[in-house]
Amino acid sequence: MGSEQQADIDLRKPAPITSFFSSLQLRRLQNSGGAVHGPIAESHTGAFLFLDLVAYTQLGEQLGAKGVKGAEDLSEILHAYYSPILGSIRDHGGDVLFFAGDAVGVIWLAEADDIANAAVRAARCALNIQSLVPGIKSAWPKSLQFRASIGVGPVEEFEVGGVNSNWMQLVRGDAIDKAYRADAIAQGGAVVLSKSCGDHLHGSGARLTPISQDFVQLHALAAQAEPIEALPE
Repeated sequence: MGSEQQADIDLRKPAPITSFFSSLQLRRLQNSGGAVHGPIAESHTGAFLFLDLVAYTQLGEQLGAKGVKGAEDLSEILHAYYSPILGSIRDHGGDVLFFAGDAVGVIWLAEADDIANAAVRAARCALNIQSLVPGIKSAWPKSLQFRASIGVGPVEEFEVGGVNSNWMQLVRGDAIDKAYRADAIAQGGAVVLSKSCGDHLHGSGARLTPISQDFVQLHALAAQAEPIEALPE
């Protein structure tokens, strides 16, 4: 999917409250009448993408030395990058589970246990994001880079808390663990997959390079035959 077909998400515009929830949370809220009545634990299977900004700490430190102006510049820089990135995630059907500072975690659930389809969707999204990033212009004179890592497998989701009616979504699982391990060895601009994720891409014309016994780097996928249906807004 080319960048000219994508609509960026403007993070500076007021957003509906539903935009702050994952689709997993929204589905539960709809089924429960709009309230969380107690702790929840659910098990899923899918592909998990972890996207991590390279050298964010150094960027923050340099801009932080400029005081208020530096903080404003950092906000503008993150907006410039994450608007098209979130647009790509939406267009590829991904479900944002969390932000962690400069990083974002996204899941594609395996519908009808079709984990290969989830892996392909996540991989196409990661490749698309890495193709977009070099062309993004921001207040920072240098081009920033992201690491993209993907794992597949079980994902456990929890709603915990309840004190003063405050609840928090937490996730864990093999897919997330593999993505984090892949991130630890990924270079900026690369897409690194767990080997099990790469195995699910062989039918999609994936061009892969082994990195270790457990991880591979993804360079390309065969052209997509049909557009991917995005998640409803």
